[in-house]
Amino acid sequence: MEDPVLLVLCDSVRNVDLRYASHLWLARTNGFRPVLVNWREVHVETQRTTVTHALEVTRELRLRRLPDANPIAPAVVLHRKLIWNRSSRLIEQLAEAHPGALLSYGAPWSLISRKWTGEVLFREGERNGIVVSRPSTYLVAKSEVARKLRDVGRRTPLIFKPSTGSQCHGIWLSTPRSFNAVAQRLCGSGRDAYVTQDLLPNPVLYNGKKVDLRLYVLVTSFRPLRMKLYREGVVRIAATRFCEAEGDPALAQLTGCCYRRRKRQPIENISVAALLERLRAEGFPTADFWSDAEQLLLSAFRCLAAFPGIERVPHLERRYYLGGVDVLLADCGDVVRPLFIETNYVPQLNGWGHAVDHSLRETHGEWLRDLRSLALERAA
Repeated sequence: MEDPVLLVLCDSVRNVDLRYASHLWLARTNGFRPVLVNWREVHVETQRTTVTHALEVTRELRLRRLPDANPIAPAVVLHRKLIWNRSSRLIEQLAEAHPGALLSYGAPWSLISRKWTGEVLFREGERNGIVVSRPSTYLVAKSEVARKLRDVGRRTPLIFKPSTGSQCHGIWLSTPRSFNAVAQRLCGSGRDAYVTQDLLPNPVLYNGKKVDLRLYVLVTSFRPLRMKLYREGVVRIAATRFCEAEGDPALAQLTGCCYRRRKRQPIENISVAALLERLRAEGFPTADFWSDAEQLLLSAFRCLAAFPGIERVPHLERRYYLGGVDVLLADCGDVVRPLFIETNYVPQLNGWGHAVDHSLRETHGEWLRDLRSLALERAA
């Protein structure tokens, strides 16, 4: 039996390096035939799909160029780029041309990954008895921030996040002293919508620095909801100490790798296992961490799965959502409480640092095995 084809849609395949892209060689060692292609070089016809300038991961774990116009019959399609317009249409064409293929994207995926949409769905979930623990959150038009959040902003530090932002672009921070000035600048920004949250006063610290977590989930069904949380992840560590009075406050609050790199700060990340070991040594009970995180994310995706457009997605039974979920940890004195921040439908998989990337191999291997089993089950 031939290995099922994992078709990986990229913006470019020019600089693929298997030393860093562990999910690609893990796909091969876990029973897939991975084929990487620039999405623009996929040509879907009625009877067949062909790819041009595509690469294949061989059984020897090397990259080789496939002949041009090579026919492909994907068992699983995995996007590794932001999806819109033509690339969205391509996935729908693949859905029609390959009725057995699993697809990593549906049109609502990008919508439920938006901060504003997520908060609306969480509030609806609360009305139905589903509580998603998260920082206090405000949905206020940017032109109304100065007036409607005046009392909050004058007593509490706030973070303003663009609803469709990524990589920490467009984020603003305010303190009670700077709130008025930030609100005025926000109003003049080019962003459409911001989601405002309280800055957590008691985050878990690692060596005095704020951290947040990137965890990985695989949703194999939205209706009914079937979701799996993989029990390893990334701990992203802010560049400067949390309580430093001088310097850029964003360096003490924002943990994104791209942000730290833009600020020319050293990138320090560790594995979740390493953080839990440190917390245990500091006296925090951590035995329930993964079950608490799983319950949090289950509640979050129960709310997100209620998005009205999901039931109208063609071939919904063949769609899956591979998400990178960001979680903040609150230090509640004698316990650590996970709080939901956001989910990403094109999550970074590698490039966290050698030690962390190595620790994630089992996680990436596990979701790949789960997809392969699901694909083979459908093909049977």
